[in-house]
Order: sequence, then structure tokens, then C-alpha cells
Amino acid sequence: MIKKVRRSKFYNWVNFQSQYLALVKFGFGFMLPGSIRPMLNHAVDFIRHRKCLLELFHTVMEQVSKTQVGEGIDQTRIGERVWIWNGQWNRPFGTAAQYVVLPSEQAVVLPNNVDFAVGATLGVPALTAWRAVTMEGDVAGKTLFVAGGAGAVGHFAIQIAKAKGSTVITTVSSDEKAAHAHQAGADYILNYRTQSVVERVKEITNGKGVDLVIDVDIAANGPILPDIIAQHGTIMVYGTSALDVNLPILRFIVDSVSIRFFVVYELQSAVRQAAISDLTDLLQAGAVTAAIGKHFPLTAIVDAPERS
Repeated sequence: MIKKVRRSKFYNWVNFQSQYLALVKFGFGFMLPGSIRPMLNHAVDFIRHRKCLLELFHTVMEQVSKTQVGEGIDQTRIGERVWIWNGQWNRPFGTAAQYVVLPSEQAVVLPNNVDFAVGATLGVPALTAWRAVTMEGDVAGKTLFVAGGAGAVGHFAIQIAKAKGSTVITTVSSDEKAAHAHQAGADYILNYRTQSVVERVKEITNGKGVDLVIDVDIAANGPILPDIIAQHGTIMVYGTSALDVNLPILRFIVDSVSIRFFVVYELQSAVRQAAISDLTDLLQAGAVTAAIGKHFPLTAIVDAPERS
């Protein structure tokens, strides 16, 4: 018998629209050895899944464990301030809930000077930005092009790159977003609606091009990439708006340009630990943070995407 319930949001449609969302109650799962159950102060990790497993979950749950950490985990972890990563990856439920059960290493200690709302943005945007900036090694003295500097990943990428000594060029679509990118520390902010991005990048780099592109949408930005990337440069891709993309491969081959793809949910363990360690240092130093637009209670999570 289920003795305790939690509130959680789920949806079973690939389109992220409020009519497919619901706030529900269901039972806690058992604590497994090596796991921990942090309470989530902010639920902003909206990750899609195709099939709702609510009925199955109800069926298999018989009784609620009252422990907050599993066997083998130090009891002193109870009460720690933490942020989490991969809350839903390969699991039926995610972090849009009051509680979630995860392996202990996925609950990372949050520095005392960092707000919980900022902590809620670290698991996906911050880790993605860190990996994109650092995958090719030291970026000190290099020029980076961050597509979409006002976005969550772009905002973090600018801050991380600046903290590591890079010159950053970024793109935005409005004056409001330009101010946001400026706050993150971007050196050059280009409005792609009113400026020629290719011409401005060539002017800024004296015709050389940028050493590294961090691209949120290779489908949209693909046509300009050959004209802004330097010879032997790297294009780091973490997103696309189309399944198939046409790229001028011969130009990339001739210029010895590398294109690398990655998804943050599948980082290798050593890479993720390096990211967590470095991000912790940057957070403690106040070198990176997130801009939180609005706060919503869990009860309003269904409507939050349209009200934000």
C-alpha cells in the first residue's frame, strides 16, 4: 500500500505544450543501495519522454521507504544543499517534482553562495556550456563564437569562456538580449537581424575567423560557418532544429576544420567529474551564474512555460 505521495508533472507528448501537461500525485520509489533522495526546491528540468508510466509505477510500488539515503551512503548527506544531473535520463520520471531518487554521485553539493534557483540550471545548461568550451583544451587567448548568447547554454558559455581568458563574439536578436549577453561578459555582440554576422566576424578577427564555434543550431547556422571559422578551427555542436543538415563539407576539409557533436547526458564519467569540479570552483568564485527570469511554485508548473 502506498503510504505517502508526492506531486510531480509529467507529459507524454513530444510537443511541449500545456494541454499535454498534468500535475499528478504518485508514490515514492524504494531507496536502492548507493542512492539518495534530495528534495527539489526548483523544478525547471523539462525533459521529454514519450510514454507515461504512471499506472505501471502505481502497480509496482507497494510501500514507501522512509529513509532519505540508501544503504552505503553516509547519513550526513541528509540535509545537504545539492544540485543534480541526469534526473530523468533513462528514467521514467524527472525533476519536475518534489522529490527524486538518484545515485548519490548525481546529487552534487551546491556552494553556499549559490542560490537553489541557479543550482537548478546547472545539470543541463551549465554542463553543456562547460563541455562545449573546454572539449578542445585550453581556450586562453583564443576567439570563440557563441551562437545565441542570450540562451541558457550561451549565457553560461560566455561566462566560462571569459573566465578562461577567451575573446567572445556572440549573436542575439534584440537589444534586450544584447544586454543579457553583455551582462555575461561578451566582448562583441552582434544582432543577426540587423548586422551581417560574417562581415563583422571578419572585421573583428582581421579576416582570420574564430578558433571555436559553439553552435546551438547547426541547421540554422550551417550556411555561415565556413565563412566565420578559422583554418584548423573547431565547430562544437550541441543542437539542431532539423534532422538532416546540408553542409559544405569540401570547404571544411580544405581548411582542416573539425566538427564535433555531443549530448550532455552521455558525458564520460571522468569528463563529468572534471566539469563538476571546475564549475564548483567557478561558482564559488562568483565567475558564473544564471539569470533567473521568474519563479513558479510546483502547483503552477503546468502553466509556467506559457507564463514565463
